[in-house]
Amino acid sequence: MKCFAFISYSRADLEIANWLHKKLEKYPYPLNLVKVENRPSHDKYVRKVFMDIKDLSVTEHEFTEDIKQCLEESRYLIVLCSQNSVSSDFVNKEIDYFLKTHGNNDELILPVFIDKVEENVPSSLSQKSVLKRNCPIYNSKLSEKSEANQYCFYHVASFLLKVDFTDLYDRYESYSK
Repeated sequence: MKCFAFISYSRADLEIANWLHKKLEKYPYPLNLVKVENRPSHDKYVRKVFMDIKDLSVTEHEFTEDIKQCLEESRYLIVLCSQNSVSSDFVNKEIDYFLKTHGNNDELILPVFIDKVEENVPSSLSQKSVLKRNCPIYNSKLSEKSEANQYCFYHVASFLLKVDFTDLYDRYESYSK
């Protein structure tokens, strides 16, 4: 099960993780804008995006072994960064394992902050250069369909697909009219 991306999150942020997972897997990416080497394996949608409660099945091994395998096979790691994830052992272990199995390359990690950046950085990311980037912020006080949260989604999609944010967002605006 090769994954394009893996969503790491605290269960307390399940609603936002579900939103992002659904948006990504149903997003028909623009073939004309995405270079072949940056495309997911699906020829139309940003799939497969791993989310534990949706993608783990009953197997004979421990669930942590299945999670490790999915982390190893994922091209990108999306980390929902919140007060909840800061105190989550699972989130920190997933970040550490992803880095260990991807040559410590933090350029493959995208933090998505929930509401604010300060104090919402899991310890496994605290010393990483990834935090110098402009990272998307999801506003939990607004609707999923708010302009701010649409911006968040298109920032995530542009990172994963290596396409300019403005090109993706302009395409969305022209379709929504």
